[in-house]
Amino acid sequence: MIEAIGGAPVAVGAQDLFWADRGAYTGAVSGADLRRLGCRYVEVGHAERRQVFGEDAGTTRRKFTAALRNFMRADPDLIIVQGSINDRRLPAAGYRAAVDAAWDALSKTYPRAQIVILGPAPQVLPVESATARIDRDLAAAAAERGWWYISPLQEEWITSDDYLDIIDTGAGNNPPSTAGHRYLAERLAEAVAALTR
Repeated sequence: MIEAIGGAPVAVGAQDLFWADRGAYTGAVSGADLRRLGCRYVEVGHAERRQVFGEDAGTTRRKFTAALRNFMRADPDLIIVQGSINDRRLPAAGYRAAVDAAWDALSKTYPRAQIVILGPAPQVLPVESATARIDRDLAAAAAERGWWYISPLQEEWITSDDYLDIIDTGAGNNPPSTAGHRYLAERLAEAVAALTR
């Protein structure tokens, strides 16, 4: 697939990885193997991994550390981590431990980087109470660490006036459309620029 896309402005990523770079772990794919295959990104800590596969904060931390080791440049100036709305259907118990585990690994690995936490963007309006709770929890956790926090909820990046231009309501669980992803990326770039002035 990577060869098929050639010079197209497309990057390939993976939806999971194993925490060890080598070893006999049948069915598991390491970050090192993904990188060799040409992947540039990997998703770690998705709600389904915890809900369906029973992964805990320790597993998330090991996978996150493997992702950092295999996909991040040696000494980044800026790291942006997005808080997800996917946890809204899970109990709040254990959420903060998973966040802290991932963030501890991040700050240990990149102690000099400025870290920005991007809160969840709403997938439905009005904003669900669980999504608002995640936004508050992440804002508080970022503040405790002295990290910048950007809240698409508080800054009203998505309103009833532009909702259908940003969210793909026909996709099943209301992800951003292609144009919506572009819009959200532009808003993020503006917010980070404002923070770094």
